[in-house]
Amino acid sequence: MAQIERLARKENALFWRYTRRYLLAMGLVGGAILLGAFQINQALELNRREGAIISTASTQQRLAQQLVLLPERIEAETNNYSRNLTLDVARNAVNEMRAGHGFLVNGHGDDMPPAADSDALNNLYETGGLNLNQNVERLLDAYDFYLDDPEAGQEAVRVASFNAENFLLILLERAVELHTAASEAKIDHAITLHRFWFTIALGLFGFIILFVFRPLARNAAKTVVAMSAEIDEGANLLSKSFKIAKLGHWRLVSPYSEKAWFSKELIDLLALDLDEGAHPRKLLQLGSEVIDPLSNHGAMNRVWNTGVPDVARSTFQKPNGDVIELLIHLDAELDSAGNVGGVVGVVKDDTAEAQAERALVKSYDTIERKSNDLIEAQRLGKLGTFRLPLGSNRVGWDESAYFLMGFDPTEFDPRIENVGRLYLNDGFARITALKENVVQTGETQSVIVQARTGSGAVIDLQIQFKLQVDDQGEPAALFGTMQDVSIERAAARELEKLAFFDGLTGLANRTLFNRELNRVSADCADGDQRAALLIIDLDHFKEVNDTLGHQAGDELLGIVGKRLTQIFADNGFVARLGGDEFAVIVEDYASKNVIDQLCKDIIKNISIPATLSSGMVQTNASIGVALAATDSSQPDELLSFADLALYSSKAQGRGRASYYAPSFSEALEVRTSLAAKIRSALDHNRFEAHYQPIVDVATQTVSGFEALLRLPTSDGKYIPPSQFIPIAESSHLIADLGSFILHEACREAQSWLADGQPRRTISVNVSAAQIWHGDLEQVVVSALDRSGLDPQLLCIELTESVFVADNFDKLDEILCRLKSRGIQLALDDFGTGYSSLGYLNRLPFDILKIDRMFVTNAHVSAEKRKMLRGVFSLAKGLDLKVTAEGIESHEEFELVRGLGCDVAQGWYFSRALPGDDAILRAEQLDQQSCVQIGAVAV
Repeated sequence: MAQIERLARKENALFWRYTRRYLLAMGLVGGAILLGAFQINQALELNRREGAIISTASTQQRLAQQLVLLPERIEAETNNYSRNLTLDVARNAVNEMRAGHGFLVNGHGDDMPPAADSDALNNLYETGGLNLNQNVERLLDAYDFYLDDPEAGQEAVRVASFNAENFLLILLERAVELHTAASEAKIDHAITLHRFWFTIALGLFGFIILFVFRPLARNAAKTVVAMSAEIDEGANLLSKSFKIAKLGHWRLVSPYSEKAWFSKELIDLLALDLDEGAHPRKLLQLGSEVIDPLSNHGAMNRVWNTGVPDVARSTFQKPNGDVIELLIHLDAELDSAGNVGGVVGVVKDDTAEAQAERALVKSYDTIERKSNDLIEAQRLGKLGTFRLPLGSNRVGWDESAYFLMGFDPTEFDPRIENVGRLYLNDGFARITALKENVVQTGETQSVIVQARTGSGAVIDLQIQFKLQVDDQGEPAALFGTMQDVSIERAAARELEKLAFFDGLTGLANRTLFNRELNRVSADCADGDQRAALLIIDLDHFKEVNDTLGHQAGDELLGIVGKRLTQIFADNGFVARLGGDEFAVIVEDYASKNVIDQLCKDIIKNISIPATLSSGMVQTNASIGVALAATDSSQPDELLSFADLALYSSKAQGRGRASYYAPSFSEALEVRTSLAAKIRSALDHNRFEAHYQPIVDVATQTVSGFEALLRLPTSDGKYIPPSQFIPIAESSHLIADLGSFILHEACREAQSWLADGQPRRTISVNVSAAQIWHGDLEQVVVSALDRSGLDPQLLCIELTESVFVADNFDKLDEILCRLKSRGIQLALDDFGTGYSSLGYLNRLPFDILKIDRMFVTNAHVSAEKRKMLRGVFSLAKGLDLKVTAEGIESHEEFELVRGLGCDVAQGWYFSRALPGDDAILRAEQLDQQSCVQIGAVAV
């Protein structure tokens, strides 16, 4: 027991001994640690303060350099926005430099000012003379003036910048050196003081660690190893998570720091060949073409300035050329005073998400654009859509439908009864019937109705319905469109009017007339009814056109159309077939007496004088009548028979009506037979060219010939030109005849020259059809080229019928081209028309040929002699040669010779003869002329 007690006391003594030692050692170590910690804290605080001083001094130097360069940048900016941004940079630099200078000169609180750390610094900062404090104040004062009024302070800041560049920067560089030296001296002194306590604390700490904490260290080491393994596992897991999420992070301790700390994940994300740690920020610019996410970015500046977290986007081009999009979350690290001491950021590869977002936005934009385009297209197309649920009393109009119908969606209630009131006439009933049909058949159908819009305008509306079914296939609603087709309908009506109605008179045209005649003929062929066809032609209508002009003729046709419409307002179909020819179809007349009376009414009403803008005119009408079912039930035959009856009326003296008779067809057969003979004669070259001499009045010798067509018969006689020429014109053979006579006349004239005959002109008549419907110039050139005839020996004769056409410019162009080849131009049958006087001065004619009607018996008619004198005076005044036609007596010849006629032709000299006979007759006339001249000379 005693032994136990002794052992216990020994154990207790040992316990208290070691406890006292432990407590003493811990007290000594604790005291040393406290003293060392105090000295270390003092050294660290001194180091922090001196670091801030050096950093502020360096910042002052950097800011001064920046302010030296900014005036030129501000003046170089042409864009107001960029200029204002640069001014803000200058303003921030001035404020920051003023704050830093105040700190260096005055310090914070009770601390000694950094400028007083050494005598050298005190001398550098002291007031008066060339010193740092004065130069800084001058620079900042100049910038305050410049920032308040850049224009007024421009010179002041430029001088201050110049002084700063030459003096202040040198002083600031010296200040940085002196602050650095002072800081190093203070820190060295503090470290020397701390080293003693550090050595004592280290010795005591080593002793306690060796004898006291060693056992604890073993356990701590085991615990640290276990914790380290756990930490490493968590770090690896976190790193993998960062890589999976394409994340990385960085840390920046100063906006002006040249280095930033990059995490391994960020380095891998940017594909940089670096290790985790601090690296130059410029590495982020490797391959980057857009924005360095850690500098020159608005979000970074905002975080540094405000301490508020921010988010930014940037792009980065990896060294391999791949461009990725970065989403950057930035947050500030605040010190104990709440100031921003650093910025930490998390960078995420947001390429896929950004692309998906852009695609989504693009799809939204596309949908919105297409929707807007659809609405605009609907408005441009005057189209709206609607939906009518079956069983509902309300129509769902879209925005375009309200716009189309001219109603405000907030004011108009599109209930069926309200919408139904918009449709005019039977429109609503037709739409209702159409809806029911669509529901029953399921087919898409449409209808065109007239509707009144909100503005009161009446439009043509095309409404189309389509059936919509539910999931069970049952009819659920009607979807439809409504389109304003007013323009199209008006155009269709106008096209119909143009297609079926005469633009001048408003009457039915030949197309609609043929349709109506076919219908009436078919009805008459079935024996259901009878009808009469009246063909009406105005007498001497050409004279109205020639004397008063085509405008007057058009006015007269319009008046005649109105008069016919009034006569047949209730019992006839009136049409204008063309020119001055009208047609009337009368159905179900009681007797022939009715037709007789209608014809009398037509002739009476048309003969009433008509007042035109150019004067009063009076015309008559000739009528041909054919009776359907009686004369024929074929529309073509009816029209032909009515034309034959019209010809009969004209042949009988005009201004009357004639009914078709079978004998008229015989005359038609004669015309048809003669047309066939003309065509056959052309095909077999049976036409002949005869030549009538043209005599020079002064010398009475033959100066030329007029070529005239002759059509021989099998019995050796000739068909008169007055018979076959009109038929050739109506059969469109006149151009072929003209080509034949041109080629034949030129050929024979050249053969006469080859036989030694004198140079004589050859005149050829040309019809209007050859000018307006053929190629006259080409035919003339061909005839001259083939024959070799001198163009100056060819004279083209045109009658006044060519002036009926409206295209004067074309006629002038054709004649001028012929004239330029040396061909002579003559106006034939002058005086038989009524519109040629104006053309004589406008067209390049050489010869004026007076028609025989003015020459025949003129020697016994004083009136004709007066007229001839006037014509000769007119011709001489226009410098035209005059040819008198139809000279048949010596008295007539002497008359025209006395009036100054140049050349003459007629039976007095010779009739038209075949070529050889014409040459013999010309030789005879020349010989007679020589005898007469010789007799006169004797």
